[in-house]
Amino acid sequence: MLKNLRRRFAGLVPAFADWRLNAATYTIEQVATRLRAFLFEEKASVCGMETTIQLRICGYSCGRPLAEVWEVNMTQQTCPPPRCIMDESSFGVLWDGQYEALNRLILGLGYDIGAALVRHGIPAQDAPKLQAELIKDIYATLAVPAMPIQDAVDLARFLVETTIGFIRFAVFMPKSVGGAVGIAAITKHEGFRWVQRAELAS
Repeated sequence: MLKNLRRRFAGLVPAFADWRLNAATYTIEQVATRLRAFLFEEKASVCGMETTIQLRICGYSCGRPLAEVWEVNMTQQTCPPPRCIMDESSFGVLWDGQYEALNRLILGLGYDIGAALVRHGIPAQDAPKLQAELIKDIYATLAVPAMPIQDAVDLARFLVETTIGFIRFAVFMPKSVGGAVGIAAITKHEGFRWVQRAELAS
């Protein structure tokens, strides 16, 4: 499937000649929009199956100095247009999927903090505001804009391994994270580069 998509972007599929990415004008938004069309409009919606998948497309639009992150989010049989979740003016750590470990590590609060505040006497209507204020006070900054790429790679590895370990040992939590881990770096001058390839079981 991904090979077919790469062939389209390279202009190697005659029926989709207009999908070829122009090296002088392409944008990450354009890539995300075409990925949505391929996965949702051509595949998921045609087969009629309910599909829930979230993909993030990261990289540099043509001629731009900084990267962007766009998200394609399919939920059952709906898929809104891609949305930008980190533009060129933003930086920092993003995580999704199994939240609990990194919510506690970085935000300082577990996923159920709102309900816990209410149980301890905070009025329900005031809990979201207090939660936001607590996060501002105890947020752990782990990344800075000038971070060396090797530090960013090491941080990504640490966050993945922390989540895997947390889920492994957390009682009463579904064992939904684990297995082979792949890490890649995307930089302005080297493009996409594998740093750690996931070794899949044969």
